[in-house]
Amino acid sequence: MQKSMKLLLSLHAAITIGVASLPVQQAYADSQGLSVPFPDVKSHWSVDSVAWAVGKNIVSGYEDGMFKPDKPVTEAEFLSMLIHGYKTDIKSGSSNWAEPYYKLSSSLNYPVDAQNINAHNEPITRIRVAELIASTQGMHYDGGDAIRYMYGKGLAEGEADQPTIAGFNGSKTLTRAEAVQFIKNMSEHGLGELLARPEQSSDTSVLPAISSGDADAGAEADQVQSGSVVHSNNAAVDNTPVLKLDDKPVAFKTRPVIQDGIVYFPIQEVCAAFGIGYKENSDGSITTTNYEETNTFRDGNTNHFVHYNPERPILGEEEIPLDGGKSMKKINGVFMMPAEFLDHIWFAVNNEATKFADMLTVTNGREDKSELKFYTYKQFVLRDMENMDGTNRQPDSTLFVDPSKIHRSIWVKEYGLPSLGTSVYATWRWNSKDSLYYKSKEIKFTGKVVDGVAKGTLSFKGDITYYQETDRLEQLKPEQLQDIELPYENDDIKMTWNDALNLFSKNNIYLPE
Repeated sequence: MQKSMKLLLSLHAAITIGVASLPVQQAYADSQGLSVPFPDVKSHWSVDSVAWAVGKNIVSGYEDGMFKPDKPVTEAEFLSMLIHGYKTDIKSGSSNWAEPYYKLSSSLNYPVDAQNINAHNEPITRIRVAELIASTQGMHYDGGDAIRYMYGKGLAEGEADQPTIAGFNGSKTLTRAEAVQFIKNMSEHGLGELLARPEQSSDTSVLPAISSGDADAGAEADQVQSGSVVHSNNAAVDNTPVLKLDDKPVAFKTRPVIQDGIVYFPIQEVCAAFGIGYKENSDGSITTTNYEETNTFRDGNTNHFVHYNPERPILGEEEIPLDGGKSMKKINGVFMMPAEFLDHIWFAVNNEATKFADMLTVTNGREDKSELKFYTYKQFVLRDMENMDGTNRQPDSTLFVDPSKIHRSIWVKEYGLPSLGTSVYATWRWNSKDSLYYKSKEIKFTGKVVDGVAKGTLSFKGDITYYQETDRLEQLKPEQLQDIELPYENDDIKMTWNDALNLFSKNNIYLPE
C-alpha cells in the first residue's frame, strides 16, 4: 500500500460523487468482514477504507455499480464529501446538486468560490484539500502552512522518510480512493465538529517545523527572505514565489495567498513597490493610477477592467478584456490580484506614464515558478500614417479606411536594467474596403536595438472578409524573415511599407497584392 496514495490524503468528508448520478443500490459495509459491493474495489488497495465509508453512509457508487476509486475528485465532489463527513443530513440541490454544500461553506468562510462553476468541476489539488481540512477545524492556514497543519495532526505522511512540504505533492490532484482514506484518517483522529474559518490567518508558531524538501530552497531556509514566505529556523517554505522588481525582492506586510493553485498578491503593496497610485472606491472596486491614466477593477470580474485616459476623452472609458481571468478578489479583507494579471495594474499608453514592467517566468527555457521577475522600462510610442513610400506623414486617424495610407505604430521599451537593453515592436498596417470585401494586411517587426540598429524578425499576415459570402474569412499566407537589421533613430524604425516589400522580394517572397 503506497503512502502517497493512502496517507497523503486524509479528509473528514463524504464522496457523494454519486450525487450527480444516483447509485443503483445503497450499500452498507465495514472492514470487519462484510464485502464491498463494488467489483472494481475488491482488489484495490482502498478496499477497507471504502467499506468503512460506505458503512457510514459517507460514499456511494455509480449507476453502473462501480465505485471508480482512481477517478479524480472535483472541488464540488470533495466539498460535498467533506461536509457529509460531519453532516449526513444535507441533501443535494435540485437545479445544482452542489449548491447546498457551497452555501454552507460560504457561511463558514471556507476558501471556495460559490460563483465559479468552472472551478467546481475541476479536479481538486492536495494543497486545496489541506486548506479545506484546516478550515473545518476552525483554522485559517494557506499553502505550506496548511500542509504543516496536516502533518502536525497526523493526517498525512510524506513519500520520504521524513515529512517535507514538497513530499506532500500539493499540486497533484486527488482520487476518490485517496479522498476516502483522508476521511477515515480524520475520523480516527477525532477531529471534532464542523467549525467556521476565521477571517485572519491563524498562529503559525504552533505548527511543526517541516523542511521544504526542495534542495534549491535549502540554502535560503535559515533566513527570512522578503516576499518569498520563507520561514526562519528551517520551518517551512511554501509554494509562494518571490516577486522581484529589477532583480530586487519586494517585501510584503500582507502575506501572498495561494488559492486553487493561483498565487494572489496584495494590490496596494504591489502598487507601492511600483510607484503606482492606489484607491479603494465606495462601490467595492479599486482604481490604480499610472501618470494620469486609471484602471478600475471589480472583485470577481472575469470579463474586463475599465481603463480611462484623460488625454483621449473622446474614447471615454475603455473596457480592456481579461479573457476569462480574474482581475482581483478580496481575500481576508485585502484586495489581492493573481500574479499573471499584475501587469494590468500599471496598464497605460502615454509615454509620460513611465511605470511599466514586463514579467519573466522562464529560466533556461523552462518555466520558473519560484520567482516572478518584473523589469521596469520607459515606453515610447509613435503612431502616425503615411504613404507607402513614407511621404506625407501625418497623425494617425482610424475614423476611415484609406487604401493609400499605411498606419504605423512603434513601441520602444528602454529597460531600467542596462543588461536588458532596449526592445522594439512595430507594425505597419494597410486596409481597404468596398461593398464586396474588407482587406487587411500587416507587417510586424519584433527585436532589440543593438549598436543603434534594430535587429530582429520581420513577419507578414493578412486576411480578406467577403461580405456577400456570409462574412467568409480568407487568411493570407503568413511569411517571416529572420535576422533582419533595420535603421533605427530617435525611437523610430526607418522603414516604409515599400521598403518592407522589397526586403521580402529580395528573399524570393512575394507578398499578395
